[in-house]
Amino acid sequence: MNTPSAVPEAAPVAVDILSAEKTYPNGTVALQPVDLKIHEGEFVTLLGPSG
Repeated sequence: MNTPSAVPEAAPVAVDILSAEKTYPNGTVALQPVDLKIHEGEFVTLLGPSG
């Protein structure tokens, strides 16, 4: 597996999400609280069970 190159921490933040979470009305937790910070120049892919 290839390890991606790290973007220097000095790169400006393009996306900053704090404590994103999702719970359906029936109580099913779809996403536990998560923080996500993406810097300029980073390439990010999110995949779930349905692809």
